[in-house]
Amino acid sequence: MKNLLKEEWDIAIILDACRYDSFEKLYKDYLPEGMLEKREGIVATRNWLLENFPDKYDNIIYVSGHPAINSKGIKWNGWDPSGKFFKICDVWLTNWNEKIDTTDPKAMAEKALELINEPDNTNKKIIVHFMQPHSPYRNIEAPKELFGFYVAKQDKKKSIFSPFIKKIAQFVDKHNLTIIYWKLRKMCGLKCKDREEYYWRNFLKDELFEYYEDNLKWVFENLTYFFRNIKPDKKVIVTSDHGEAFGERGEFFHRLGGRSDAVVHVPFYRVINPDKIAEESNKNV
Repeated sequence: MKNLLKEEWDIAIILDACRYDSFEKLYKDYLPEGMLEKREGIVATRNWLLENFPDKYDNIIYVSGHPAINSKGIKWNGWDPSGKFFKICDVWLTNWNEKIDTTDPKAMAEKALELINEPDNTNKKIIVHFMQPHSPYRNIEAPKELFGFYVAKQDKKKSIFSPFIKKIAQFVDKHNLTIIYWKLRKMCGLKCKDREEYYWRNFLKDELFEYYEDNLKWVFENLTYFFRNIKPDKKVIVTSDHGEAFGERGEFFHRLGGRSDAVVHVPFYRVINPDKIAEESNKNV
């Protein structure tokens, strides 16, 4: 969502690529009592980071499941996390699930609780940035050659054509031409160049949507554990940077040119009673 720092919170939980409608459909089975609003997001994580964190924030600890927010000095498409926050905890580095190629949400919840309960962090705001429900999906086995989420890709060798290829990709994203581009690649007999193209070629949109919502349940399951162990005096919000499309307005996933409601609207959930967690969630923990 936009203007994250203008809201009142002690703990902000970011669910990467979370659609408003999917959140609304599922949250009551997992989260404590609260108030849900629809807010405007920013179509890509990199843009969300640049807009929400233009300065330095010595009062924020960032628990990161996303490799772009790191303490290793790794820059990402114009976003430089170096010195932005009081501390960045690289859960993506210590608890990467090699089988699925993403950060383990259980480890995220556990590390967040550890930091929140440290006496030295009493006066610090804490952001907990989960990768889920963003792909990869835990119940799809994609080819290993398409692994290498974000930071790992930085190690790939660059050819003399890399700047030109990058400009083409940026143009395709900005003008929402991804599906046309993928169709042309498929017609030319080219192999999938990334995981999202593989998903688009091999699964129906309804199938992908089911896998996506399963990822959302995965992170919700771990948020149930989180809320059962958090101190009740903390002000907690749950929101997202952007949504995710599955065929709406001809869009898939999230691109810079995304305009569908599924991409631009995200949930904003303020917990008002952390002790009152859905009965169903208690059964599943």
